Amino acid sequence: MDIRFTRLPVGYELQADIGPHRRIACRINPPAGRVGLVDILPDVFALADALAADAIQAARERGQTVACGKGCALCCRQLVALSDHEALLAAHMVGLLNPDVQGRIRQAFAATLARLEDQKLLAEMLDSHANAFADAGRIIAVQRRYWELQIACPFLIDEACAIYPYRPLLCRRYLVTSPREHCHDSFTADHRVKKLPLAYDLASAAASFDGLAARPSRPVALPTLLLVNGLLQGHTRPQTSATAMLTAFLRHAAEHFAR
Repeated sequence: MDIRFTRLPVGYELQADIGPHRRIACRINPPAGRVGLVDILPDVFALADALAADAIQAARERGQTVACGKGCALCCRQLVALSDHEALLAAHMVGLLNPDVQGRIRQAFAATLARLEDQKLLAEMLDSHANAFADAGRIIAVQRRYWELQIACPFLIDEACAIYPYRPLLCRRYLVTSPREHCHDSFTADHRVKKLPLAYDLASAAASFDGLAARPSRPVALPTLLLVNGLLQGHTRPQTSATAMLTAFLRHAAEHFAR
């Protein structure tokens, strides 16, 4: 994989080959010095957005239109699994929001946990994501039960994401070319949802990468991220330069999560 960093007056332009005659480019502005993966997540998000833009352009060339857009939040009722790195950043972002929005989000998280506890789903959600994420049948069963409850994402305020620039990688890759109304039937056997394929699954790559190398996946169910934040903060995380880490991350994604 050819990965290039071109220094700009502020930050870099990152270019990467993602297939025959296919190259993505994005501007990044990572911190100087040694960093952990959580520190460069905004740059990983820029990469994810560039991958999405590439896929959307390819869809247009095939005569397809992406149905997703502002005002549609059907997918915000699905259970999102995010990496521990993203969970740390999202929890940090809550504390930076204005007090009114922050209060609404904290109340939404508390109400969601109470609802999951009442439905006897919280313990299974925590255990399956921490100890059995490779068991696809078990994870899908949890996702289906969550979808049936139609609980809005705690970050959803008036049908808009309160942390949109910092939303998880999984949210960034959820793009469909089928009509929006088909998303209501996402968990039926005969659903007609047509997801747009992206070159790499960066969400899975982030969950299985410690900042330097591959590791067992550490996914966090989004509704539980404030609950487990203290535990996540106690983990030691490898550090290196931002360019070295982004290079290693992209190669990890290309090796294990190319589509």
